[in-house]
Amino acid sequence: MRNFDEGVFRNAREALVFALNYRGEQFAKSTLAVMAQEGSIGSGRGLHGLDGAATAAIVKAKLERLTEPGLAALIASCSLPGTDAWSAAIEEMQRFVCNSPTFATMHAELVELCVRKHFGERKTFSEIADAVGMDRVTANRKGLLIKAELDRLQAEAWSDFDESLRPALIREDY
Repeated sequence: MRNFDEGVFRNAREALVFALNYRGEQFAKSTLAVMAQEGSIGSGRGLHGLDGAATAAIVKAKLERLTEPGLAALIASCSLPGTDAWSAAIEEMQRFVCNSPTFATMHAELVELCVRKHFGERKTFSEIADAVGMDRVTANRKGLLIKAELDRLQAEAWSDFDESLRPALIREDY
């Protein structure tokens, strides 16, 4: 039986993935399924129906309190490449990087491809360099600078998001 003093998720990433993928109807049980489980003790987390919807709403509300680039970084890192949420988050990250004084003079297409690579699109720096007409070594060097900035931004966003989940007892390890 589940101890209700524990959190629902092991970490902030698990909570975010749940919230981004939650669909109310996906956890509904048929009458036959409910009858079949009569008397059984489940080990699930109870995230179906209204409990699941409420938990997803709490997590999303905490997520929306982050800054725009932080919000986009977490959504891009937890969404599947090619989905609408991932694409919108990638566009926001590109805008953020391009508007940063450090990267303002960088080739916009290089920034776009490096951001996409960072968040899951499978490309090599040779392919990126060829796409933007740049030397591979130069593209790699600039790509590593972009990656370092994205890593810093993600770490900051995860820390803020994780801290916001503490009062809601969403995580187990508190």
